[in-house]
Amino acid sequence: MLRAFVTAAALATSALVAAPAAHAEGDAEAGKRVYQRQCLRCHVIQEGQQRIGPSLYGVVGREAGSVDGYLPRYSQALKDATFKWDEEKITHYITEKDFLDGNRMWQLGYRGGLSEQDVQDVIAYIKANGGMAE
Repeated sequence: MLRAFVTAAALATSALVAAPAAHAEGDAEAGKRVYQRQCLRCHVIQEGQQRIGPSLYGVVGREAGSVDGYLPRYSQALKDATFKWDEEKITHYITEKDFLDGNRMWQLGYRGGLSEQDVQDVIAYIKANGGMAE
């Protein structure tokens, strides 16, 4: 009886741990379509190039508000930010209007433009195409 309980508890725990990881997986190929449709107007993933928004080249692991050549255009909120971008922060930034008070980016996620899966897919695409800090 105890053995069955321990086995059931272990299975339940592993399911809880695996569920967020499965949800967090993005598909870079699907993310390419999301990026082209929703992000490319304002962002590129090429080093040293800018559009309306800063380049996303090396964004994962980069200090917030730190792209050379874009610094004067950052909102005060991003200039004052004291964190490095990771998948979690990028997700919050895209989907939560109040994640960074005073931010000027038009987040498509909280306006109904992107599903949770779209966000994970576009992050996977950015990471696979130069979005990882060196």
